[in-house]
Amino acid sequence: MVNQPLRDRSVGSSAAQFLPALNPFLGLLPREFWPKTKDFFIYSIEFTPLAASGTSTVSIQIQADSAFLITMATIVVTDTANAVFISNIPELVTLTDAGSGRQLSDKAVHVNNIFGTAQLPAVWPFPKIMAPSSTLSATLQNLEATARNVRLSFWGFKVFGFTGSAA
Repeated sequence: MVNQPLRDRSVGSSAAQFLPALNPFLGLLPREFWPKTKDFFIYSIEFTPLAASGTSTVSIQIQADSAFLITMATIVVTDTANAVFISNIPELVTLTDAGSGRQLSDKAVHVNNIFGTAQLPAVWPFPKIMAPSSTLSATLQNLEATARNVRLSFWGFKVFGFTGSAA
């Protein structure tokens, strides 16, 4: 099986002990996820194009086969022809876990506060748990008078066999 937990029976106990130190990301995961089967996965949201000075909301449905733990996020912004990458990103974002109705910030924040680049993803200080079949929505506001293509990616782990609630 993929990423089955490693157990060490040499600790002097008859009970198997989980060894989280083998993967640095396990330190970010809630303890109940450690023994679950996990797969690296990326969910993406695309605003192609995001209108000049416009605001748009796009949602993604988390697949029903697993929960998803967001650990990092990236953004790629190009002109509408996808020919020029934009490094100065004048955009605000609001992320919402539509299932719980919770926003991830108190108001729209600059995208650089949440998203990094593909070369240097923004590591979230605490992973966001998205329950199976839940919805993640992103509202993006373009502060520029030029249309742009914007692609947001959420990096993390699919967690199989998760029966709890993300709330």
